[in-house]
Amino acid sequence: MMKVDAGPEGAGEIGRPLRVMKFGGTSLGSAERMLRVVDLVAAALREYRVVVVASAVAGVTDLLENGIAQAVAGDAEATVRRFSAVHDEIADGLAAHLGREGYATLRAALAGQRAELERLLRGIALLRDVSPRVRARTVTLGERAACAALGAALAARGLPCVTLDPRQMLPCTGNPLEATPLPAEIRRRLQPLGDAATPLALLPGFYGGNAEGEIVCLGRGGSDYTAALAAAALDAERLEIWTDVDGIFTADPRAVPGARPLAEMSFEEAMELAYFGAKVLHPKTIAPVRSAGIPVQIANSLRPAAPGTWVGRRSMPREGAVRGLSYLRDVALLDLSGPGMPGVPGIAARAFGALARHGISLILITQGSAECAISFCVRRPDADPAVVALRVEFEAELESARVDEIVVRQDLVVLSAVGDGMRHRVGIAGAFFDALAAAGANVMAIAQGSSERSISAVLEEAAGPGALRAVHRRFFEPDAARPALPVSEAASQPSGRIS
Repeated sequence: MMKVDAGPEGAGEIGRPLRVMKFGGTSLGSAERMLRVVDLVAAALREYRVVVVASAVAGVTDLLENGIAQAVAGDAEATVRRFSAVHDEIADGLAAHLGREGYATLRAALAGQRAELERLLRGIALLRDVSPRVRARTVTLGERAACAALGAALAARGLPCVTLDPRQMLPCTGNPLEATPLPAEIRRRLQPLGDAATPLALLPGFYGGNAEGEIVCLGRGGSDYTAALAAAALDAERLEIWTDVDGIFTADPRAVPGARPLAEMSFEEAMELAYFGAKVLHPKTIAPVRSAGIPVQIANSLRPAAPGTWVGRRSMPREGAVRGLSYLRDVALLDLSGPGMPGVPGIAARAFGALARHGISLILITQGSAECAISFCVRRPDADPAVVALRVEFEAELESARVDEIVVRQDLVVLSAVGDGMRHRVGIAGAFFDALAAAGANVMAIAQGSSERSISAVLEEAAGPGALRAVHRRFFEPDAARPALPVSEAASQPSGRIS
């Protein structure tokens, strides 16, 4: 359990509100950028107590994942050299800031992590195999190395921090690579930090610990999730996600030149956008802070003066009903159909149960009223395992021709329009599909939830980029000619400012 020293100014510190500041890999990608992060933390500490959550340096998690694959093939050396080079370059860039003693301490910490990586990869190379527990321990070395460098930079600035061990502070259960956090226990373990006078704490993102004290991962992009869990457990005043873009955009600005940052959005809109492919937020991030009513700011560490995007309980009234577009690549569509399906209870339950037993997550589901077919999307790597699972489950029906052979269509994308204002708004779906038709996009499947907050279309990958730009022009670019959409009385009511 963490021990916290209140220090001589404890009483004053306890009364200060707390912020959680999460920094992504691009924000920590060089010595210069780390020093910018130190400046941001120092500025926040003038008014707040701060918990900093850090990701691995950009590219390092992919380096470690690829290194595991290379080690299984017998090569464990190249990854160790590259891992060391990335972090040694940052340490050397910080040398003048750290001073001789601080620099020596950091290099010793990085040398220890290099040695651990070398042992892990050599073991994998020897066995030509890797267990989930060993994989989890290996891929989280990036967060540990980044925190070693950032902690040294903070201390050299006169901002010493308590470094928290996620294995103790974020208890989890389940799959070592996709663990399930235990929020009530996280709150209990972090409570001493919330009650004490510690002005600054540093928490590596992306992982926690199981009952045996072993490292378990929260899944790719899990540092956002770490920050949200910590913010909820500590009743933080707000959560800040610092990245390398100016907030959440109306669409991916790399694909849509006319995309613009959004000033604010609701928790529900952010969840929908994150789920369907928006990269700025991890899909699991919103749930903990939404439950606690903690606002989230998405901000650019390279342009801290930019306003960013605020996410909260409610969003301001606006003219446009659609708030943003998301675009999910690498999707496959499976069709389960047959003359023996209509009126038979349990078909959907059997299909989805079979996929769940194989660990396959569904992205989108649609079913016609005739009950003759169910269509659903999975990520492309899951397509073949999904077909196998369904063939096993419906073996008897396939043999008797009550169910047809499962049809799989690959190389698809899901394009979604998201917005709270879409509810009770007439003409949104028509405008969406008009834009798709104008772009020449063939719609393979359609899904809309009962909340009316999003509408999704499954498209061929080749048509996707043009369709995305066409839909964006239709809803967000004022120079594009379009008729006004009628607004129902319910939709015209103001929803209040973000909170």
